[in-house]
Amino acid sequence: MRIIMKKNQIEPNLIYGYSDSINDLALLQFVDLAFAVNPDEKLRKIAKDNGWKIIVVPNCVVDSWIGDS
Repeated sequence: MRIIMKKNQIEPNLIYGYSDSINDLALLQFVDLAFAVNPDEKLRKIAKDNGWKIIVVPNCVVDSWIGDS
């Protein structure tokens, strides 16, 4: 991300990151404000340890990806 931002002369004031999975840990560690949304168990623990905001959306089910048939 840093390389892309530098190459495109992007200097944001504040970077937000949202994720539900431990797979995005590097992203959440990079951003200024990290949010764990309906996080998996591992991400929930890390979010708590780091003081990141945890957002729980009740009854949120993703049953297909855009473009899937």
